[in-house]
Amino acid sequence: MHELSIATSIVEIVENNLKTYPTGKARSVTVQLGTHCGVEPSALEFCFPIAIEGTRVQGAQLILQILPLTLNCSSCLAQNVTASALQCPHCHSPEVTVVSGRDMIVTSIDLDVK
Repeated sequence: MHELSIATSIVEIVENNLKTYPTGKARSVTVQLGTHCGVEPSALEFCFPIAIEGTRVQGAQLILQILPLTLNCSSCLAQNVTASALQCPHCHSPEVTVVSGRDMIVTSIDLDVK
């Protein structure tokens, strides 16, 4: 289960952002997960409370935004949301490039800076 190491990395990102606010604490962390990024959302949600224990992130809510796989097709020039990166769902051409859906990005951190 590599989601624990991913959750730990998310905590490190948040703690690095908290360095500017010595008394600050994280309230929530928003992460965009592509459907093809290799991370299982439910496993990450399970591991996050373990990773934040004893840190300045403890008590923060993890908010996941799931992004679908989006492809650009070189053959028909369509942009498609699909479940497979192997071919265009419109014209079935294999000449596709992934636009989104493979990334994992921490997009926002809500801080309490009292």
